Amino acid sequence: MANNPETPIGLDEAVLSAKDLTVTFPMGSLWSRKELIPVNHMTFSLKKDEVRGLVGESGSGKSSVAKALTRIYTPTHGEMRFHGENVALIRGHELKRYRQKVQMVFQDPYSSLNPLKTVRQQLQRPLHLIHNTRYSVDSLLEAVGLSRDLQYKLPYELSGGQRQRVVIARAMALNPEIIVADEPISMLDVSIRASILSLMNDLRSRYHVSYLYITHDMASARYFSDRIMVLYGGHLVEIAGSRELIRHPSHPYSQLLLAATPNKRAKKSALPQKRYGAPNLWASQKGCPFAPRCLYVLDECYVNRPSWTWITRTHGVACFSRGTIW
Repeated sequence: MANNPETPIGLDEAVLSAKDLTVTFPMGSLWSRKELIPVNHMTFSLKKDEVRGLVGESGSGKSSVAKALTRIYTPTHGEMRFHGENVALIRGHELKRYRQKVQMVFQDPYSSLNPLKTVRQQLQRPLHLIHNTRYSVDSLLEAVGLSRDLQYKLPYELSGGQRQRVVIARAMALNPEIIVADEPISMLDVSIRASILSLMNDLRSRYHVSYLYITHDMASARYFSDRIMVLYGGHLVEIAGSRELIRHPSHPYSQLLLAATPNKRAKKSALPQKRYGAPNLWASQKGCPFAPRCLYVLDECYVNRPSWTWITRTHGVACFSRGTIW
């Protein structure tokens, strides 16, 4: 287990923070019980008005982090603090109040809405649940750049981009302080992805909402995020400001993600990895989770988990071989 990656910055100013956050799933039978760990002792924080990017390929554990933070999953171990209160195990009315303040936007705008209810019905319900007089259906649609006429339509009559805007409006109806956005643009046409990110940034400025922005795309993370966290095999492997991480990625996996990002200026060459393969999330996995794919792997990488090292005050990495890369 790596040491606390947030220590130099501190967790005191955080709206939401996680300390040693762990989610496990028991697998197999009683006679051959195994554990899958998609979130493995993660520590990080999210401040007011901040956008934190969480980047990693499919299978890295990103969606499990999102579901833990919104309490769809109950953490197996660790703390989650919202304004200082531990919300990892709360239930009942306390959990309802927490979920009001920490909303989630899912990846698939086509399955996020009830196909049998109009846009108006789907926006009215959260407004009625908390007796919200700050917004109306008309003002919510206007806030996300949609025409008021769309409120009488069913989801199948809307485009993917329009549906995702409705999903964002539904989240905003509850006056959230944090939105956990799980790959919110990955299923949308390339031509409208930037407009959705621009909308989310506008809502951040107008309503002081913070985001955990989850993506596999370094380019969009750089565009939208203040800081980026790189996740592999359930472990955080690097944290830095978005510009710093793009310019000077220190972990071999961060370099791999950056090399895989489309860039017309970059020369086409083999991706910096030894072999392909999904992250190993089993509890029995030893050493660095990226070791089997790493070009700079050391013998120690297969045995021990790398500790957290700060390159600068705001740029940290968990890697034994970092000194051999540059």
